[in-house]
Amino acid sequence: MRLVNISPLGPLDVPLLGRQLGAGEEFEVDDEQGRALLEQEGVYALAAKPRKPRRPRTPATRAGDTKKETVQ
Repeated sequence: MRLVNISPLGPLDVPLLGRQLGAGEEFEVDDEQGRALLEQEGVYALAAKPRKPRRPRTPATRAGDTKKETVQ
């Protein structure tokens, strides 16, 4: 499970992880640890899932033309 530190206090010492988390830092924990940390409302939240990289747009697709150009 991937979480993020959203604490208004900024950096936090997290004994469960044995380290300090920076403000806005994302971190990985197992599901049991994640559920326990998420009980602390306003301190931790589920991290957004990373988006799949988008395919670069070509001039033809930018114009809405989905036909492939043929070279003669």
